[in-house]
Amino acid sequence: MEFEVFGIDADQSVRDQVHYSERECMLLAQDIGQPCLILQTCHRFEIYSKKPIDPDRIVQAYQGLPIKIYTYKDQEAYRHLLEVVNGLHSQIFGEDEILHQFKMAYERACLSYDFDAALHHIFQEALRCGKECRRDYQLSKHPLSLSYLAAQEIKKRKGDLRKRRILVLGGGKIAQQVVAHLQNTNATVHVALRRQEQISCFLREGIELAPIPFEAKEQYAQQADVVIAATSAPHIVLDTRSLSKETMLLDLSSPRNLLGAIDQEIYTLDTFAALSKRNLSFRQENLEHIQERIEHFIQEFKAWETRQDTKETIQTLHEQIDTIANDTSLYLRRKLDLNEREQRLAAQSVQAALFRLLKTPFQNVKGDQEHYHPMLKALFDLEEKEEEYHVS
Repeated sequence: MEFEVFGIDADQSVRDQVHYSERECMLLAQDIGQPCLILQTCHRFEIYSKKPIDPDRIVQAYQGLPIKIYTYKDQEAYRHLLEVVNGLHSQIFGEDEILHQFKMAYERACLSYDFDAALHHIFQEALRCGKECRRDYQLSKHPLSLSYLAAQEIKKRKGDLRKRRILVLGGGKIAQQVVAHLQNTNATVHVALRRQEQISCFLREGIELAPIPFEAKEQYAQQADVVIAATSAPHIVLDTRSLSKETMLLDLSSPRNLLGAIDQEIYTLDTFAALSKRNLSFRQENLEHIQERIEHFIQEFKAWETRQDTKETIQTLHEQIDTIANDTSLYLRRKLDLNEREQRLAAQSVQAALFRLLKTPFQNVKGDQEHYHPMLKALFDLEEKEEEYHVS
């Protein structure tokens, strides 16, 4: 069967300039003109479909920006999909978020298209592979993302966050990611921003936030259970020496933004770098197991693909037998004076005779599954579906 992935590889600066909204993705899918799944994340833009797509409109959106187009077909496209949902092509190896993003993209695509059984099978098997690998190898318990590590450490130290107050300093990418990871904790998260327009960056990523003026940071820090610095400022932005000893401090900036007392513990980039390095070692140890699982799914795909091709080949052959039987029946009607019952019996007899003739060859080649349907296609010229059979 046909299956293809079309993707665009571009730097972050390029991706920031070309980003499709959910509505724009729906319009693009309509323009593509065939059932497809559009997967857009912070780090990738890919379209999965059965037939090749016309890339012109997509490429035009980049207006000469430096991009690289890549495509994969059939089994290689399926392999690529399995590697994607398992995080093997993510900037953070083995990250969990990509599986959720693919699931959401699949659900949105199902609302727009009536996928055939083959595409449903491919996408659902990819989700199953991703879920199995995460369950069996538990990569999520050893995260690599700086923002995710920070959020996990906060949960570990502070436990239930429902009544906790968290102050985030900064509106950059790391600050956005940390806030996103804290979204479902029901903590009260205030974000101190220097510029009002930074709010739109959070909203564009679907992140809810309670913004405060940057000048109010000292006041909110006094009431916070957790303070996170993630600005691009080249200097200290908050003196934490007057804060409670119970306040958890995280400085995710370079250079550092928090000034603490000697006895204050402050989590820094070095803290999380060491933790990420240990987790990376764990993940790399499990990479071989994940690749083996992917190969298992590839072999299952090959067997399923062979069954699908064989089913289609047999169906096409039956259609040709029906055509020959009908043409022969029409010929007999013209040449013989047969009543309706005799005509029906004649058609059935011709059809049965053709199947009896083919029974032995079918059985002889059926054991060779790899070459079964290619041999049938070659023997009966089944690629020529439009050919008509007439008895003269």
